[in-house]
Amino acid sequence: MKKLFNKETLIRNSISIIIIILVFIVEGCWNFLTFKWDFKRLCDATFWLDICIHLILLMLIRSMALNIFQNIARDKNTDLLFEKEKNKSLMKLKDNDFSPWVITIKNKEIKIEFWKKKINRKLLKLEKFSRRKDKILYESREEADIYAKENNKYCIKKRNLLSMLEDEWIEKNINILPIKNYPKIDPTVFNLPVAAYEKENNKYQINSKIKSAIAYTFLTSGCMLLFSKVLQNSLEKFLLNEIVILNVIIDMLLDVIFITWQFINGIMDSFRIIKNEELVPYINRNRILEEYIYYKSPNEKSKVKQMLDIIDSSLSNKN
Repeated sequence: MKKLFNKETLIRNSISIIIIILVFIVEGCWNFLTFKWDFKRLCDATFWLDICIHLILLMLIRSMALNIFQNIARDKNTDLLFEKEKNKSLMKLKDNDFSPWVITIKNKEIKIEFWKKKINRKLLKLEKFSRRKDKILYESREEADIYAKENNKYCIKKRNLLSMLEDEWIEKNINILPIKNYPKIDPTVFNLPVAAYEKENNKYQINSKIKSAIAYTFLTSGCMLLFSKVLQNSLEKFLLNEIVILNVIIDMLLDVIFITWQFINGIMDSFRIIKNEELVPYINRNRILEEYIYYKSPNEKSKVKQMLDIIDSSLSNKN
């Protein structure tokens, strides 16, 4: 069962909230033209109403662009069409032993992979903060240095870390390795369409998080909106009752620029989201299915490769 919250998500969201609050304070109190603070503006209901109206406008414009261009981006992505068709062919080769293979073998491989990454990071850190004479001592083959090596903290720690990378040690301790945050694959997900789900582009992403990706674009755009309002309000203060027409023109121009920017970014986000949240999971699913097919026929790798090549070539010709 997946956790509702994890440390990384909590920290990222907390930082985002803090940034938004700080931007609000800056927007309400700081004038970039006069370089003065006016904290009384935080009590101005009109100011907050203006921000809310613009934020709603932002969401509507971005949603409109995403709704219009998301299907277009999906239809235009030939790689996605190819991987979806390939997935259908590979799924036909999946047998009842696929789930046991994923749970007992593939997830074990992933755990080992991430364990080795963890130990290698510790080795890099050890090398970075260790003395040069300790490193020379570790590499020494002199009999006179044997006792010193046995009692040197650097040498002891490095030996221990290197031993934790050995296959024999890992196999012996695989069930108790102190590593939790690695991407376990759920074999049942392969029977569900990618679009049924909502990171980063990593090689074990087999689900889609479109809604989360859209929400992230709203967050970043909201920050940009607030910064644009900083400049806009500063100009209003500076020009008010002096050059009224110019003030109105600048105000309208800033709004038009921001609306246009939002719409264009919504279009770009549509293509990016389809690539990261639909194409990448299909690519990774297909790669894992291919590994499984090779596993099923360990003595017929050439035949398996030939069969997979035929699938690829037939789909390429179809597209």
